Amino acid sequence: MASLREFLRGWAKFAAIAVPDVQSVREDVNEELTRHPDINASEIDVKVENGEVTLTGKVEDRHQKRLAEDLAERCSGVNDIHNQLKVDKGFFAKLFGSGDDDRERERERERDQEHGTTSRRGTTATSGNR
Repeated sequence: MASLREFLRGWAKFAAIAVPDVQSVREDVNEELTRHPDINASEIDVKVENGEVTLTGKVEDRHQKRLAEDLAERCSGVNDIHNQLKVDKGFFAKLFGSGDDDRERERERERDQEHGTTSRRGTTATSGNR
């Protein structure tokens, strides 16, 4: 009986060390997000429950959204990530435009070429015989 008791005591100590508590996981994730130079973590909220991390709030672009998830995944005690971050088109995206706008215009041009039409300032002209 004594050996079983010792075994259970040893297991309890190991379990306490091996499984980080919710607060330490949250702190680790927040620290990783805050330290990384390519991410603005000021509007990111981190929730932890049973090793599952939920990220909510806003980031400036898709890169920061993916990066936040990658950084959280690296932390000890994290089993799963629920990335609910919203991309807030930030100052620079509004000032210089986003790659999304360019990609959308390119897709529109490709569709027009496939259908034999070209778009000019909201009007569509059909190429071909009339």
